[in-house]
Amino acid sequence: MTKTIDNAIGEKDRAIQRVEDGASELWLALLRDAVNQTSKKLETFSTDDVWDRLDELKIKRLGEPRALGSVMRSMRAEGTLKLLKEYTPSRRRHMTPIRVWRRA
Repeated sequence: MTKTIDNAIGEKDRAIQRVEDGASELWLALLRDAVNQTSKKLETFSTDDVWDRLDELKIKRLGEPRALGSVMRSMRAEGTLKLLKEYTPSRRRHMTPIRVWRRA
């Protein structure tokens, strides 16, 4: 089967859903709370800022770190967050460009 952009997007969506399905409610709630706190504190932010907030709160990782992506997408779909057309270098992932967000 030839890969298309639609196939790739579908695979990505299914992978994100599997991560969310496997995450505990507590872990998802902690991530959501950290995103809310970060979005209220900073005008724009990245997931690095959310991880920084979790570190400040001394919250250890209770599950798959990729669950944060699921939380961000859910909050965007709910209208809580807005995904900007900007990228910033990740401080945690060898300067890989990551998306910039803001509170909606």
